[in-house]
Amino acid sequence: MVDRIAAAGGSAEALALDMADAAAVARAAAQVAARHSPLDVLVNNAGVMLSPGKNIVQVDRAELDASLATNSFGPWQMTLAFLPSLRRSVAARVVNVASAAGSIAETVNRNSPYAGFEMAPCRFSKAALNMLTAWTARALLAENIKLNRYIPAWCVPSWAEPRRRARRGRRPKWRGAWRPCRLMGRPAASSTSKARSPGEATH
Repeated sequence: MVDRIAAAGGSAEALALDMADAAAVARAAAQVAARHSPLDVLVNNAGVMLSPGKNIVQVDRAELDASLATNSFGPWQMTLAFLPSLRRSVAARVVNVASAAGSIAETVNRNSPYAGFEMAPCRFSKAALNMLTAWTARALLAENIKLNRYIPAWCVPSWAEPRRRARRGRRPKWRGAWRPCRLMGRPAASSTSKARSPGEATH
């Protein structure tokens, strides 16, 4: 990807990073602060889906901890670590990539398209990400930093079973990245707003 960006006339740098590793997050933040500060946009897109097919009484504490470490605490750690660089921007953005599978309403709705998706650790941790995003937005309310939660809707990933890929895989993968790019350019005048589409909600 770095080569493709350079070939198109842009510039990019890749940093190896494990969001579940606090020391790695701190090192990455220090490198960005030294070479690229101010930071205008932070997109927390990394995530894991562990123990697919298991419900909440079938998983153990280690499976929940591993999912929370990346899907919930990872974006929270990233935001805190990069906050000094974000604060130097005139209108910084943080985009947390979430999932409708983390919705409590979708979980209790037996007619929801997510009704048959057990994957308890992933859904549990994505629900926590929703609250972390809301509370971080609230904490930064007085600052010119806007937080967004983005749900990419039915861009089916490669790990999905063939039946789901056949039914929902027609949506181009670039659509999953298109809306976060739009969110990056929105004005930071408002810190809260309602969901605008099945693929997007902002805080």
